[in-house]
Formats: sequence, C-alpha cells, structure tokens
Amino acid sequence: AEIMDEQEVNDNSSEITSIFIDQLKQLNQNEYNPNLDNTLSSLNALIQHEQIKNEFIKQNGLEKFITFIRDGDPSKQSSKQLEDALKILWSCTFNNPEVLNKLKQDQNLMTHVNHLLEISRQNKDTTLEKAAEGLIWKVEKEEKFIEEQIAEAEKKKRKTQETGIEEEEEEEEEEEKEEEQKYDFMISYSWADIDLAHRISKYLT
Repeated sequence: AEIMDEQEVNDNSSEITSIFIDQLKQLNQNEYNPNLDNTLSSLNALIQHEQIKNEFIKQNGLEKFITFIRDGDPSKQSSKQLEDALKILWSCTFNNPEVLNKLKQDQNLMTHVNHLLEISRQNKDTTLEKAAEGLIWKVEKEEKFIEEQIAEAEKKKRKTQETGIEEEEEEEEEEEKEEEQKYDFMISYSWADIDLAHRISKYLT
C-alpha cells in the first residue's frame, strides 16, 4: 500500500479490494491469526480512499468485520486487529447512510462495541478505546448531537428575534415618553427684558 500512488489505487480499486476480501476469509472471530495483522492494518490505510471503501462495501466486506466484532471473544482476539476492524467499520459509515443504518439496527453489534470500550478502558488501551469511541459516536450519538445543535440554534434565533421585537417596543415607549415630556410654553416679557427672555427660552429648550 505504501508504494502505490492514489491514481493506481483508484484505477485498480476492484482488484485490490478483491485480494483483501479473499484474505479476510481466514479471519476467525474466536482464534487469533497473526498472519492477518498486516492485512487488517493495510486495509485500514487503504479504506481511506473513497474508491476502495465503496468497493469494499460493494463486495460485502462489512459482514466479515461485523461478525468478527459482534460474535468474537475479546480474550481470544488481538487488540490491534479489533482496533483495525473498528476503524474500518467507522470509516465505512462516512457519507454512507445505508451502512450507518445497518450498524444502528444491529443492537448486538453495538452492545459488543460498548463492551470493548469498557475493556479498553480497564486495560488502559487508548488506541482501542479511541476506535470504539469513534464508532459509537458515529452510530449512536452524532445524529442526536446534531439535532440538539439545530434545536439550540433555532432557540437562540427565536430568542434573538423576540429580543429584537422587545427592544423595538422599548424604543417606541421611550419615544412616546419623550413626546409626552415635550410641552409648549409662553414667556411674558417687556421689551426691556427681551435678552433675558431669550436666554430663558434657550435654557428650557
């Protein structure tokens, strides 16, 4: 994977994916196979390419990892392989509502992923923890978070509009008060006191 450029990967995505799908037939959820360490690690890197990801989903590669995580015994599995499997599933959820819904509907799978999260925290396995957290966030929490953010934004928008209306009403009330405070006045004066009368008038206005 390291010596191929992106163009080569995209041009040969179907063939490359087929090789990995074939190798994944050796993946056993209850038996650690060290020969698959590099396979899963390389696939995790390649799955970041949109073409490979789409081919992987098209060739039903998801099922192998869903079974591996959902039905496996963590005590008999490799932490690194579990981490790669979680990351691969996580990557496949991006820009793919069908995959996301598929994982959401598989309650046994997500229960097991949450269990893996607990185990990773107990063992202080931070990389496995992050992989489990990422998938859980995407499948179980992100949609609710977005809905809450939209609701909060709408709430702030309404509040701003209401505040704006209140401010306009307050300004109108202030203007009305100012109008009420204005009054006409008349000063009686003799021609001899005309300068003083003008000074009083200016002071009052």
